[in-house]
Amino acid sequence: MPKVKTSAIWLAAAMCIATAAGTGCRRELRLRPETLPAAAAQAAYAASICVANPGNPIAAFEIESGELPEGLRLEHARGEDCARIEGKPARPGRYRFAIAATEFGTMRSGRSGRVAYVLDVAPVPGRPQSEAARAP
Repeated sequence: MPKVKTSAIWLAAAMCIATAAGTGCRRELRLRPETLPAAAAQAAYAASICVANPGNPIAAFEIESGELPEGLRLEHARGEDCARIEGKPARPGRYRFAIAATEFGTMRSGRSGRVAYVLDVAPVPGRPQSEAARAP
Protein backbone atom coordinates (compact mmCIF):
# COMPACT_ATOMS: atom_id res chain seq x y z
CA MET A 1 0.00 0.00 0.00
CA PRO A 2 1.48 3.40 -0.97
CA LYS A 3 2.37 5.79 1.82
CA VAL A 4 0.62 9.14 1.89
CA LYS A 5 2.51 12.03 3.34
CA THR A 6 0.82 13.61 6.34
CA SER A 7 1.24 17.06 4.80
CA ALA A 8 -0.81 15.96 1.76
CA ILE A 9 -3.66 14.84 4.03
CA TRP A 10 -3.62 18.16 5.89
CA LEU A 11 -3.56 20.07 2.60
CA ALA A 12 -6.56 18.13 1.29
CA ALA A 13 -8.50 18.74 4.51
CA ALA A 14 -7.64 22.47 4.48
CA MET A 15 -8.74 22.80 0.84
CA CYS A 16 -11.99 21.01 1.61
CA ILE A 17 -12.78 23.32 4.51
CA ALA A 18 -11.77 26.45 2.57
CA THR A 19 -13.83 25.58 -0.51
CA ALA A 20 -16.86 24.64 1.56
CA ALA A 21 -16.84 28.01 3.35
CA GLY A 22 -16.01 26.38 6.66
CA THR A 23 -18.89 23.91 6.55
CA GLY A 24 -16.87 20.80 5.71
CA CYS A 25 -17.04 18.75 2.52
CA ARG A 26 -20.71 17.78 2.76
CA ARG A 27 -22.15 20.97 1.28
CA GLU A 28 -25.15 20.50 -1.01
CA LEU A 29 -24.86 20.43 -4.76
CA ARG A 30 -26.00 23.68 -6.41
CA LEU A 31 -28.18 23.32 -9.49
CA ARG A 32 -28.32 26.06 -12.11
CA PRO A 33 -30.23 27.87 -13.49
CA GLU A 34 -32.50 28.91 -10.65
CA THR A 35 -35.36 29.65 -13.08
CA LEU A 36 -36.35 28.08 -16.39
CA PRO A 37 -37.26 29.92 -19.60
CA ALA A 38 -40.97 29.95 -20.45
CA ALA A 39 -42.37 27.45 -22.94
CA ALA A 40 -45.19 27.46 -25.47
CA ALA A 41 -47.73 24.66 -25.88
CA GLN A 42 -47.01 22.32 -28.80
CA ALA A 43 -43.66 24.03 -29.51
CA ALA A 44 -40.23 22.44 -29.13
CA TYR A 45 -38.65 23.19 -25.75
CA ALA A 46 -35.18 22.52 -24.36
CA ALA A 47 -33.45 23.73 -21.20
CA SER A 48 -30.28 22.52 -19.47
CA ILE A 49 -29.91 22.07 -15.73
CA CYS A 50 -26.34 21.73 -14.49
CA VAL A 51 -24.59 21.08 -11.19
CA ALA A 52 -22.45 24.15 -10.45
CA ASN A 53 -20.15 22.55 -7.88
CA PRO A 54 -19.64 18.84 -8.64
CA GLY A 55 -16.98 17.01 -6.69
CA ASN A 56 -17.66 13.63 -8.30
CA PRO A 57 -19.53 12.62 -11.46
CA ILE A 58 -23.30 13.01 -11.24
CA ALA A 59 -25.11 9.70 -10.78
CA ALA A 60 -28.65 10.90 -11.45
CA PHE A 61 -31.06 13.76 -11.96
CA GLU A 62 -34.69 13.07 -11.09
CA ILE A 63 -38.03 14.76 -10.61
CA GLU A 64 -38.25 14.86 -6.82
CA SER A 65 -41.74 16.33 -6.54
CA GLY A 66 -44.46 17.56 -8.87
CA GLU A 67 -44.53 16.67 -12.55
CA LEU A 68 -43.20 18.01 -15.81
CA PRO A 69 -45.84 19.12 -18.29
CA GLU A 70 -47.12 16.30 -20.46
CA GLY A 71 -44.85 16.01 -23.50
CA LEU A 72 -41.64 17.03 -21.70
CA ARG A 73 -39.05 14.62 -20.30
CA LEU A 74 -35.90 14.88 -18.19
CA GLU A 75 -32.85 13.34 -19.92
CA HIS A 76 -29.50 12.64 -18.25
CA ALA A 77 -26.47 10.51 -19.11
CA ARG A 78 -24.81 9.03 -15.99
CA GLY A 79 -21.63 10.86 -15.09
CA GLU A 80 -22.56 14.09 -16.92
CA ASP A 81 -22.87 17.33 -14.91
CA CYS A 82 -25.97 18.48 -16.83
CA ALA A 83 -29.41 17.15 -17.67
CA ARG A 84 -31.94 18.45 -20.20
CA ILE A 85 -35.64 19.03 -20.13
CA GLU A 86 -36.88 18.60 -23.68
CA GLY A 87 -39.90 17.84 -25.78
CA LYS A 88 -43.14 19.64 -26.69
CA PRO A 89 -45.46 20.58 -23.82
CA ALA A 90 -48.99 19.47 -24.70
CA ARG A 91 -51.03 22.10 -22.84
CA PRO A 92 -50.61 25.60 -21.47
CA GLY A 93 -50.48 26.19 -17.74
CA ARG A 94 -48.23 26.73 -14.75
CA TYR A 95 -46.32 23.64 -13.66
CA ARG A 96 -44.43 23.27 -10.37
CA PHE A 97 -41.80 20.60 -9.81
CA ALA A 98 -38.45 20.04 -8.08
CA ILE A 99 -35.40 18.43 -9.65
CA ALA A 100 -32.76 16.69 -7.54
CA ALA A 101 -29.25 15.63 -8.49
CA THR A 102 -27.02 13.12 -6.69
CA GLU A 103 -23.34 12.56 -7.26
CA PHE A 104 -21.50 9.26 -7.00
CA GLY A 105 -19.85 8.73 -3.61
CA THR A 106 -16.39 7.44 -2.90
CA MET A 107 -15.74 6.53 0.72
CA ARG A 108 -19.29 7.61 1.69
CA SER A 109 -22.55 8.38 -0.06
CA GLY A 110 -22.49 11.17 -2.60
CA ARG A 111 -23.84 14.65 -2.06
CA SER A 112 -27.19 15.79 -3.39
CA GLY A 113 -29.01 19.01 -4.09
CA ARG A 114 -32.36 20.18 -5.40
CA VAL A 115 -34.04 23.18 -6.92
CA ALA A 116 -37.76 23.95 -7.22
CA TYR A 117 -39.01 25.29 -10.54
CA VAL A 118 -42.14 26.90 -11.90
CA LEU A 119 -42.50 26.46 -15.66
CA ASP A 120 -45.03 28.64 -17.45
CA VAL A 121 -46.35 27.17 -20.70
CA ALA A 122 -48.07 29.75 -22.91
CA PRO A 123 -51.01 28.91 -25.19
CA VAL A 124 -50.40 28.16 -28.85
CA PRO A 125 -49.95 31.56 -30.57
CA GLY A 126 -53.07 32.67 -32.45
CA ARG A 127 -55.35 30.11 -30.80
CA PRO A 128 -57.88 31.02 -28.08
CA GLN A 129 -56.91 29.80 -24.56
CA SER A 130 -59.88 27.39 -24.24
CA GLU A 131 -59.19 25.86 -27.68
CA ALA A 132 -55.44 25.54 -26.94
CA ALA A 133 -56.20 23.71 -23.68
CA ARG A 134 -58.21 21.04 -25.60
CA ALA A 135 -55.59 20.51 -28.31
CA PRO A 136 -53.68 17.21 -28.25
